Amino acid sequence: MAGELPLWLYNEIAAFHGYKDRDNPVLTCIGNKQPMYVWRHESGRYFVRHFPGGNPDSHHHGELRTISDEHRRQAEYARRAADRHGFTAQLEVSTGNHTRLDVGVFGEVNVGFEIQRSELTAPQAVRRATNSFAAGWPTAWVTDRQRDPQWADKVPTARLITRGGWDEQVPAPGTAWVSIGHYILERDTSAKSGWRYRREPRRALLDELAYLMPAGEIVPVAVGKIGKVDLAERAAIDTIDSATYPGASRWDPLRRAPKPHKEAPQRYSLDCRHSHPVGVHDLNSAPSCPSCGTGKLYYPQAIHRGYCGICSYNRPRGGY
Repeated sequence: MAGELPLWLYNEIAAFHGYKDRDNPVLTCIGNKQPMYVWRHESGRYFVRHFPGGNPDSHHHGELRTISDEHRRQAEYARRAADRHGFTAQLEVSTGNHTRLDVGVFGEVNVGFEIQRSELTAPQAVRRATNSFAAGWPTAWVTDRQRDPQWADKVPTARLITRGGWDEQVPAPGTAWVSIGHYILERDTSAKSGWRYRREPRRALLDELAYLMPAGEIVPVAVGKIGKVDLAERAAIDTIDSATYPGASRWDPLRRAPKPHKEAPQRYSLDCRHSHPVGVHDLNSAPSCPSCGTGKLYYPQAIHRGYCGICSYNRPRGGY
């Protein structure tokens, strides 16, 4: 056991100092299920230790540490931002699945905030994010480190641009900025879909994450290779899926990403080798669907009829 602990948990564990009953231990090692006890160094620092002979692989347990004042203030900043916009937000929320969130925001989508300032490995972060996700809590992981931690982009990551001002008080609303993703769709005639997407960093307020994520307007999206995830506006879903395949942007740490279809129907028109009475060679000039009125007609190269990617108007049996 090591890393930053909430003050209540730190105090609870430290209170067991002096209790050493191997047959009825107060702590058990997660790694090898062996009993442990709390040891106090002469400096006043607390550690957890194995009993003699109870640590066959000699793994290390570090010092017990409380979360820093900066950590607490960053969590409180996010909680207050959600509260100001009408969402119920609480500090130290248990998911019921072996994880405890720094901030839990209850909304259309329940969202947890992990304010991470400690040394956490990528597998540890992914495991925690997966457990929280399985309990119905997608998470946003906030880091203020100048160099990316190991877990950056392995879990939904928001990089805190505003690093100063946390050491004395909670900053004023609308002053803490983070960096998330913004995705742009571009033509690429070499790609099977005819499109590609490009990521640019987007500045957003930490306040925005606290109320737009519970509203479903900022979401985790899977990007690039399997296992990579980003935080972006909801529009990124259409951008990524249109350049790849339907469902490619879905982040679900409980399973692998769905395999792409052999040929994915696109939401955007592609160049057609045939001549049509109306010019439908790009998104701007494509006519609206006469059935749903929302989608744009898409003309596959081998089909002379306009097909709507939203409501499947004119789609032949068996698909394209």
